Amino acid sequence: MTDKKIDQKISLSRKISYGIIAAVLVLIILEITLRLAGLFPARKLFEKSQSSASWQENLFAGFMGIHEPAPELLWKMKPNLNKTFVQTNSRGLTGRLIPYEKDTAKLRILVLGDSTPLGIGLKDWDNSYVWLLQEFLERQLGREVEIVNASTAGYTSRQGLEYLREEGLKYDPDFVLVYLGNNDASYNGYLSDSALMAQASEYIGLKKVLNNFKIYRMLKSILIPLKSGTKDYEGLELQVRVPPHRFENNLAEIIEISRKNGAGVILNTIPVPLTWPPGVEFKVFTTGRDTVSGQLFMPQKQREILEQKMSLALDWEMFRQQYGQIDPWSQRVLQSAYTDSGSIVENIAGYRRLLEGDSSNSGYLNNIGVLYWQSEEYDSARIYLKKALSYDPADPSVMYNMGMTFLKQGMTDSADHYLRMARDYDYNSLRIKSDYNEIIENISQNKGIPLIDLKADFERLGREKLFVDHCHPNQIGHRIIAEQLTDKILEIINSQN
Repeated sequence: MTDKKIDQKISLSRKISYGIIAAVLVLIILEITLRLAGLFPARKLFEKSQSSASWQENLFAGFMGIHEPAPELLWKMKPNLNKTFVQTNSRGLTGRLIPYEKDTAKLRILVLGDSTPLGIGLKDWDNSYVWLLQEFLERQLGREVEIVNASTAGYTSRQGLEYLREEGLKYDPDFVLVYLGNNDASYNGYLSDSALMAQASEYIGLKKVLNNFKIYRMLKSILIPLKSGTKDYEGLELQVRVPPHRFENNLAEIIEISRKNGAGVILNTIPVPLTWPPGVEFKVFTTGRDTVSGQLFMPQKQREILEQKMSLALDWEMFRQQYGQIDPWSQRVLQSAYTDSGSIVENIAGYRRLLEGDSSNSGYLNNIGVLYWQSEEYDSARIYLKKALSYDPADPSVMYNMGMTFLKQGMTDSADHYLRMARDYDYNSLRIKSDYNEIIENISQNKGIPLIDLKADFERLGREKLFVDHCHPNQIGHRIIAEQLTDKILEIINSQN
């Protein structure tokens, strides 16, 4: 190599080195400037997901001010809460702080659950079945019982499984109780919980390091809104958070992991009311916006479903009788349902005119059926609702209206049939579906796991009158669950002795 070429190579290397040094100096100066200016303060590393890809993550991450984002779990309860309705310990769980080390003289129970064992729906969350169970067991056993209540609003079986792996096993529980399923079969945009968790955990170590730098946080604040605004989901289908086969796999893994660590597992079917109308839980969130990007966080496809002008046969007097005093939030949810205003006769005539140009429009037919239902002309209501179903046999709103019509006519078996169908076709609310409860029953039988059939118990003891809303039991319902669990745990302990 000639001296000239060597000099050129050295010169190029120096230029690259000087360029790198200059770039580093610029970044250092920019970092110092941002710090001195107090811009882009430190925040949680994971504040959101891609908005329309997983809108429930955006919703629950800030739910009631009690949650915070968490990459491994999507979200979790905030630690050290001291609100009037809920208090949490330093690990973000309700109840007193339980040490990881276990005293063998004490019985320890881990609860993997959603908002029901957390106590949402009750005036005092301390009256949830979890703490009633502790009280009943201590009275019966004459020994101290420690309960680690790892329940969190909105949790699915996938989140429960991940909590067990990452944190739950540290407590070395004697029993693991599972109350999950209401949130699994609900639309969450275009990504399942498993996909979201894989996405969140990608390069997590590097992201945690970078999040310490203000430059990185500045770039995130610029790029995330751009990414959210340009993301194209056209052609993709809405996904439930946990499809049935994954629900089964999640339960199987919870059982296997618990057994390997010496814990007994108790499953239970999930009870839900039938006369609560479909879809209304999510309607109130159609205008919700992502706090970072400002974009509407519910995907367009789902908004279109929820914003259809489909009337529901809402019986307010029945709601008051069954669910007791309707709380303001539930009242707002129910009032979000579409209703025709004005004269019933004129509205029916108007829809009939519309049908002349669109005879197969199930929405027009449904709304005529509801108008006849409001007029107590139930036979006429059934004729139009049946025709609506012939054009759209999978519409949960029409199924619900048919069920409510049969209910008014005293035909309870037919009413239950349509109301169950309405629940099972409704992926826009947080209620377990029949096939998920069947999976719980089957996996219990196949793996020899103790099962409490709460669904059957609630059916037998009053069902609708044991709830405060779409899925949360009232105080009587919580007591029933606590009593059934107490009996089952005592039965197992006595058989072991």
